Amino acid sequence: MRLKSANVTTFQENIVPSGTKLAGLAALARALAIQAPVRRPSCISEKHIRGSRRQEDAWTVFDRRYWPGDTFADHLTFALRHEDIDLLILKRVFEAVSPNTMAAFVRAAPSGNTTRRAWFLYEAFTDRTLRVSDAPEAAALDLLDPKAYFTGKPRLSKRHRVRDNLLGTGRFCPVIRRTTALADLVARDVAKEAAQTIGRTGAHLVARAASFMLLADSRASFEKVSCICNPISQDSDWTPERGLLCSTAASPWADQGISGRPRSATQVSVRTVAEAAHARARIRQGGAAWQAAMAESEAVRGHRCEQSEARCGAGSARGVAARGQRPAEGDPEFPSRQAHARKPMRSRSIWVFGSRTAHR
Repeated sequence: MRLKSANVTTFQENIVPSGTKLAGLAALARALAIQAPVRRPSCISEKHIRGSRRQEDAWTVFDRRYWPGDTFADHLTFALRHEDIDLLILKRVFEAVSPNTMAAFVRAAPSGNTTRRAWFLYEAFTDRTLRVSDAPEAAALDLLDPKAYFTGKPRLSKRHRVRDNLLGTGRFCPVIRRTTALADLVARDVAKEAAQTIGRTGAHLVARAASFMLLADSRASFEKVSCICNPISQDSDWTPERGLLCSTAASPWADQGISGRPRSATQVSVRTVAEAAHARARIRQGGAAWQAAMAESEAVRGHRCEQSEARCGAGSARGVAARGQRPAEGDPEFPSRQAHARKPMRSRSIWVFGSRTAHR
């Protein structure tokens, strides 16, 4: 299977270095229209490069001596030999090519190390079995290099003569490169230090520390999500019709170098931001209404208290005035009032159940 090797200027929003051609996973992804990101694309220079390779922005540029060829087998072999393994791209590539193309690749060199690795990955990720005989007797090899990757317990595949040391299966399989930072962390043996620290600490204190760390982690995650969907500050340029947050000094995306409308890689969810903004508006409206109602209630309560105090004051004033008008014992009107108070009651009639009874 021959791939088209036309001159390309851009690849997945990255500018291809001048005087180079795509190679490896990048060439396969472009030729087969793979909808997946190539994290570390490679290209071959038309000139000689000191040190055989160099890093240029997101690209790994190889010397012209590394040009593999124009066929599918050439670029697949280059990818497995010189590039970091990317299982997602490989799976999409295997799904895009026909079984006959892959079978021809295996038959060309059935005992080759690169061939057996590609053969095993193809059948493991696509659940297809190629119509080829089992690998001839050869020394088994590791699927991943333990010096370059963190690997699992090896499992020998007799058909491919490959030791499967992946950390997962064809459905889900993480790949962890053995970087310098991770290698230093492993050499430090943090698990042993943690065991020694916990061994010298009481169980109650360890439980409290674990609870505190869980709370801190949950709070940090909540604050991060709140920051992403948050208001939008007064300095931000936001419109509820578009639901887009433009980058300003107070924007949570300002430190990522986003200006104007968010780019495709950092696109903001229109629906999420709009719904969050409307929810915050309803909350603010409800809070304002509640504050207004409380203020009105306080005003009515204060007015009623003032009226009550006024009534009490008026009643007290009338009582004092009435007590001041009452005649004392030395007043000439005092005996007449006493006499009037001692007068007997006049006779009156009361009707009780239809009969009249006289009372005095």
